Amino acid sequence: MVRNAVVTQVTSQTPNPDPTQPPRECVIIDARPAPAAYPNPADTTLYLAAPATTEARALPRTAVLYNAQGREVRRASGPAPAELRAAGLPVGLYYLRVEQNGRVSRHQIRVQH
Repeated sequence: MVRNAVVTQVTSQTPNPDPTQPPRECVIIDARPAPAAYPNPADTTLYLAAPATTEARALPRTAVLYNAQGREVRRASGPAPAELRAAGLPVGLYYLRVEQNGRVSRHQIRVQH
């Protein structure tokens, strides 16, 4: 099982006769780890991990942090890696959206001072 990945293509899913089991012969192509944010919970700074490949690190990306009401509270753009300031934000749950090369990943982030 691939967790926290951006999957570009899935091929050859054959139903399994046992409905409690996953499909057979599932081939995942181009499954790269989604950008991860750490630490979580964040205190003063939230770091975005660098993408796995050198080519991906050179591509621009945008990270936007939204509060629980959906309002943008922080934004960072540019090549990876990046960071967002968490200092000064009220304690609570936030939503991070990271976009790079047309791929989007979303993360729940808790700010705790």
